[in-house]
Order: sequence, then structure tokens, then C-alpha cells
Amino acid sequence: MILFFGGIIGGIVLLIRYAKRAGDRKVQWYQSWGRELNLTHESNKYMLTKLNTLYGPMEGETITIYEKIVGSGKNQTLQTNIVFEPNPFDFEFSIAREGFFSKAGKLFGGTDIEFGDEEFDKKFLLKSKDEAKFRSLMDFRAQEELRRIEKKLAGTISSTPTNFNYYFMGGFTKEEKIKEFNQVLDFMRMLIRNKR
Repeated sequence: MILFFGGIIGGIVLLIRYAKRAGDRKVQWYQSWGRELNLTHESNKYMLTKLNTLYGPMEGETITIYEKIVGSGKNQTLQTNIVFEPNPFDFEFSIAREGFFSKAGKLFGGTDIEFGDEEFDKKFLLKSKDEAKFRSLMDFRAQEELRRIEKKLAGTISSTPTNFNYYFMGGFTKEEKIKEFNQVLDFMRMLIRNKR
């Protein structure tokens, strides 16, 4: 019995140490990324997790890149976000990779903006309340850049009434994921420059 409880306590201690090392490593990645982007870094503890935030000026706007826990109880998960606020665009749109549910939606009458390039149109789900402005924004360079980051796009890029954002469910378990996320950020920055 003593060995059983000793094993459980030992396992808990090892789990806590692993979580601390992983959290410290991620803080270092965010600090390095913050220096690269010239943004301020903050880290807050949430139970066994360290949640990171980068913020400051970028492309003439205020950007915040942050982690947060969404859901409750056993359904909690980490969400990583990029938010430009206020929104540099004066119209709403969304950009995402085409998935099973969006394909099914099209079969039942859902529509999205297409550019007449069958391969491109099959890969991405593009929506906007102002199609003319969106088509102007998504010129051939933006389309090529979107193709380039297709595999890195794990969530939806959205222009809403309040902000320009991107989020995906999950965090960074290796530094390579930050580099992929940074490519999505570069695409968003290019769109902001395109509107000028």
C-alpha cells in the first residue's frame, strides 16, 4: 500500500516538474519571439500552465498575441490568438482552409467568394460582406502568399466590427510551431499593407 501511494505521489511530482520545464521553455520561446517582433512579453501562471502575451505597436496598429484557456472542467483547452485592435479594415471578411463541414455547407447552398482558379478555390473558404473590397484586398500576391501558408493555417483569419484576428486551438509544443504561426502573422501584416 505504501509503495502504491509512493508511486502515485512520485508520478505527480514528475508531472509537475515536466509541466514546469515545458512552461519555462515556452516562456523562453515567447521572449525570443517578442524581441524579434519588438513586442513586450508578459507571462501569467494559470494552475500548472504559464500563459504568455506579446503586445505593442505593429503596422501602425496595436497587436496582442496571447494564450488563454477556453472551456471548463475536463473540456479546457489552450487557445492561441493574434488580435490587431482597432480593426484596420472597414469591412468584414474571413479566410480559412476549406474543410469537410464547409464543403458540406456548399452542397446545401452555402456560398463563398471564388477567384476563378479551381485549385485555389478548392483549398480556401473566403467570405466577406463587401465582395468588391475583399477582391481588391486579395490581389494575386495575397493569393500566392495564402497558398504558401496553406498548411500553417490552423484557424480562421477574421475581420470583425471590432478587430482583425486569428486564433487556433492549441499552443506551441516546439519552437518550429512558433515559426509557422509567425508566417500567418506575416500574411496578416501583408493584408494590412495591401489596404493602404
